[in-house]
Amino acid sequence: MLRQIAETDAIAAEQLRLLPHIMSDEDAARAEREVLSADPRIEIVKQLLSSAECAYLMRRGEPLLKPSMIDDPASGLGKLDPIRTSHGAAFVPHDEDLVIQRINGRLGIASGTDVTHGEALYVMRYTPGQQYRLHHDALAGLQNQRAWTAIAYLNRDYEGGATEFPDLSISIRVGPGDVLIFQNVDAEGRPHPLMRHAGQPVTRGAKWIATRWIRAAQNDPYMRG
Repeated sequence: MLRQIAETDAIAAEQLRLLPHIMSDEDAARAEREVLSADPRIEIVKQLLSSAECAYLMRRGEPLLKPSMIDDPASGLGKLDPIRTSHGAAFVPHDEDLVIQRINGRLGIASGTDVTHGEALYVMRYTPGQQYRLHHDALAGLQNQRAWTAIAYLNRDYEGGATEFPDLSISIRVGPGDVLIFQNVDAEGRPHPLMRHAGQPVTRGAKWIATRWIRAAQNDPYMRG
C-alpha cells in the first residue's frame, strides 16, 4: 500500500526509505545500557533510535503540535498545563504509521514491557523558557498505574533542558537516539517517593523528545485516566 501511494505521499515515501534500515528486535534487546540507579531503576539505552528516525518523529510531530493541556475536573474541559509548558502531539493508533509502530515496539523491548501497555507516543518540543516542572509520572488514584516511562531524545542543538531527579542527585543530558527508561512505582505498585523529576527550562534552541508512558497492565491508548 505504501508503494502504491509513495509517488504522491511524502510520508509514505519516507517510511519506505526508513523501514529497510530500522533496528531489529534482536539488536534492540542487545543495545548498550548505562545504569544510573539500580533501585529505583533508571537507565539510558544508547542509540535505540537512528538519526533518521529522530528526524522523522520531529517532522511528523511538528505540524500536529498543540500547547500541553490537562483536564479541568471542575469544567470537564481542557486547560493549559501549569506544570508542563511544552507543545506536544500524541500519536494515537489511527495516527501511527509503520515507523512509529516499530519505534513503540522497540521501546517495549528496551523497557522489558508489553507493547500493549503503552500510552500513545507523545512527541514534545520545548522552546526557550519552557519546562516540565517537578512532578511524578505515577499518579495517585490511577487504577492502571504508569509503571515505567521511556523518553527518546531526538536532537542536541539546544541548551538547558536537562532531565533531573533531585532526590537521587541525577542530572541527564544525552544525545539523539538515546532513550531514558525509569521505574515510577515501588514494589507494591505505589508511586515511588524518590522518582520526582523535572525537565529544566530550555535556554536556547528547541529540545525535542518522544515519551511513552507505560502502564502496569494492558492499556487503551484512547482512554484517559
